Amino acid sequence: MCKCGSMQIVQLKPSWADKLFGYSERWKCQLCCKIYRI
Repeated sequence: MCKCGSMQIVQLKPSWADKLFGYSERWKCQLCCKIYRI
């Protein structure tokens, strides 16, 4: 689970991007913050 500002994004299952690029949890949190700006 990533905390992006006041919003929590829960990843239920690995996405195609995870399998393709092997994103780390920290990277996904940073990406999620950029996509879901508050």
